[in-house]
Amino acid sequence: MLFTTASLTYDEEIDRTTQTCTYLPVELSRTGPGHTIPPLVHISATMRHPSYIVLSLLAALTVALPASWHWRANNIATLSIIFWLFSANLVVAVNAIIWSDNYNDWSPVWCDISGRVVLAAGIAIPICCLSQMHKLEAVASTRTAGISQTKNNRRRAWDVILCLGFPVVHVALRYIVQGHRYDLAENIGCVIPFWFTWPGLIIVNLVPLVICIAALVYAILALRWFLIRRMQFTALLQASSGGLTTGRYLRLISLTLVDVTIVIFGAIYQLVIRFKTDELSPYGSWREAHQDFGQIQQYSEDFNIDVASNAMTLYLLPLYSFVFFIFFGFGEEAIREYLLFGRAIVRWYNRLLIRRPAPNATVQADFTLGTRVAHGATHSDKPNSDPVGTRWDDSHVACADSQEEMGSFGKIVGAKKRLDVGLSTEVTVV
Repeated sequence: MLFTTASLTYDEEIDRTTQTCTYLPVELSRTGPGHTIPPLVHISATMRHPSYIVLSLLAALTVALPASWHWRANNIATLSIIFWLFSANLVVAVNAIIWSDNYNDWSPVWCDISGRVVLAAGIAIPICCLSQMHKLEAVASTRTAGISQTKNNRRRAWDVILCLGFPVVHVALRYIVQGHRYDLAENIGCVIPFWFTWPGLIIVNLVPLVICIAALVYAILALRWFLIRRMQFTALLQASSGGLTTGRYLRLISLTLVDVTIVIFGAIYQLVIRFKTDELSPYGSWREAHQDFGQIQQYSEDFNIDVASNAMTLYLLPLYSFVFFIFFGFGEEAIREYLLFGRAIVRWYNRLLIRRPAPNATVQADFTLGTRVAHGATHSDKPNSDPVGTRWDDSHVACADSQEEMGSFGKIVGAKKRLDVGLSTEVTVV
């Protein structure tokens, strides 16, 4: 089947046995009978988009740096953001390496998993922000004052369900509008598609927007409580026993405002692109939605109509990570952690230097039958000249010879050689 655009004609090859649909660009002069199809896999000597890999790996590193003190603070929402961003950035980097300049179906199982990790991270950012803002608003409004340990544990369990369980449930719900197994996009890798219908519009596009709006409302309320009670706010946070300070409280609100703004912008942009490139279809039935579910569609970058939307997703994940690091990588807690880490490295290096003997600081010695003899004091080592006044007499040499004849049974390190410059070198006999 041929698809013609202004400059290219695209050939659709469908493998009926593997349900694989491949879209390949074909020059217009080759669209007649007997034309040659370009190879499915073409790996060039240079990567077309190395920024996908570099930014994703750098983002995974930066978002993991503040994890230790958030772990001590037991902030479940923030730890969940770190977990999802770290996982998604690693997946994006691996996919960009595997599918650099090719779109071959290397690993179906990996595609099923990795594509859903990226989807889960996309919905986890706003839901974690909502959980965090709900907690901050409750603390600032003093609703958590005097809360029992049972209720506190129940609230933490709810945070875990919301921040880790809800993204998984949302990804599972996308199966309702998932028309086929997955797409393979050149230089991007595995992408989980969805059928652009009314259920798909609600699940994929509107749910994140609603969550973002709710997070914004709680962020504004938390900021309002801060302005009302700013005089006694420090004491209020200390009473909450959540490890919060005024600076961390304001940074969490600022992070939510920035992240939610980015999510809203990204959702609206993808929605506009979708309406421009596709029509909203009626859902029909479950059977109609999944009749060709085993199909795998593979796109070259030249033909992929969703390349802008997919690329924006790849750049948004590092952007979330860098924003997170800006707010929490330069705070007081971060500086303290960096100093502690630096001091630990210095202590380790100093211990390493102490264990390593200094050059010419010690001499080898032979320990023989209660006699400690300087190593090398033999006939062969007797100096012919004495430039610094060091004298070896015959009694010293005879002593060394007699001990060698009796046999030595070990060496010790660190025997002290007492050198009287200009006078003599002593060999101590016990």
